[in-house]
Amino acid sequence: MHIKYILTHPIQYQAPLIKYLTKKGIKITVLYRSDFSTKEFFDTQFKKKIKWDFDLLKGYKYKFLNYIGPNKVTFFLPLTTDFYKNIFTDNTDIIWIHGIKNWYNLLIIILAKFHKKKVFMRDESHLLIKGAHKKRNFTNKIFNYFFYKIMDNFIDAYLSIGKINKKFYLKNNINKKKIFSVPYTVDNDFFLQKKK
Repeated sequence: MHIKYILTHPIQYQAPLIKYLTKKGIKITVLYRSDFSTKEFFDTQFKKKIKWDFDLLKGYKYKFLNYIGPNKVTFFLPLTTDFYKNIFTDNTDIIWIHGIKNWYNLLIIILAKFHKKKVFMRDESHLLIKGAHKKRNFTNKIFNYFFYKIMDNFIDAYLSIGKINKKFYLKNNINKKKIFSVPYTVDNDFFLQKKK
């Protein structure tokens, strides 16, 4: 079994999980759409330049997909141009995507169905409005209900990051048998070494 995990860019809180899965013998190749986080970059949320003090790419297999235009991550960017190469190869059994509501991931999910590949989806969706502590309005709930009703036909497994995430899927009529717990991880060995 070989997994292709598609991510927008190397992420500091994803790397420990990917390394862990690799150590456990799971065949996984990460396909990144951008490499901006491997160098110093300006973080718009923290409003300052950031350069990670550890290698985000060490300990697992990865490739960078081709793109055109700016090397940024937004809903539209990067404009990834790989839709088959490195993704739907003969040895690929599962396509794992993080996030469902961006154009590239939606397209890959649909293409995976035609290529007869299983799709695992991990997301951070919840029942609250993003950036606020209030519940989603009626229109948003209706949109999500029909959106997941359609997309559920293309997704084989939902990898829940926690209880609130799982509750969101259940509220949108996702069968609980398709939801599996895959929470974020902490590299405890790394922090134990620092403590010594």
